[in-house]
Amino acid sequence: MILEKRNANLQPFLFHFLVMEREEYTYASGEEDKLSQDLQCAVCVQPLIEPTMHTGCQRMYCASCLAPLAQCPECRGDLKDKLNSVVPRFISNTLGSLRVICRQCNAVMERSTLQAHLQQCPTSASCLPSLMILLCLYTFL
Repeated sequence: MILEKRNANLQPFLFHFLVMEREEYTYASGEEDKLSQDLQCAVCVQPLIEPTMHTGCQRMYCASCLAPLAQCPECRGDLKDKLNSVVPRFISNTLGSLRVICRQCNAVMERSTLQAHLQQCPTSASCLPSLMILLCLYTFL
């Protein structure tokens, strides 16, 4: 019982830590400026990552920004059973075409190709062990 209570107290902290450490992008100069405000999350004010729409007000947010919330930040409506993670292809394509910079080697590429690049980037292996440790800690709590 004590262990469960302690884990219940730690999980929000770790969840918040993992959300804050979510996949962030370094955008090439001018990329964020040319993006419509409709494709920016109202919580983190960044281009959407894993866009999720609240069906009540039809506002889109990053999935990780909505995860700890019970109400929609825009309309204050309940989020339970009112989220849609299926977005039109043009939104995914627009977000994927934003130019980003690899933080390891400074190469510029489309956001949609960054994950594939990181698997091949020779300098990105240095950050992988710490991420794996965090994910293991979160899984076992």
